Amino acid sequence: MCAKDALPSKTPLISLLTKLSSIITIDKNSTVEEAAYLMLKNGVRHLPVTEGNRKDIIGIITTTDFAKYLERRLESSDSQSSLLLQALCTEEEPTEERDIP
Repeated sequence: MCAKDALPSKTPLISLLTKLSSIITIDKNSTVEEAAYLMLKNGVRHLPVTEGNRKDIIGIITTTDFAKYLERRLESSDSQSSLLLQALCTEEEPTEERDIP
């Protein structure tokens, strides 16, 4: 609203929404990797989740959801979490050859 210099009390929400045809969605049966890829490829922080061929949104995946998912996965292995943290901070691959869950 600020960017468009619009008055909140006189601006319909529909005028602020992205056109429905350009909304990127993912099916609920997709993998975490597919969701992450779509979000990174399209530069979005929120990804609506749909079911089958229906266009009804049944949920939304956020970057916070990914952080919580990663935290839960890393709780089981401190050595792997330090390697992943190293990789995230340096944008390089982990230095040891291990499968990170």
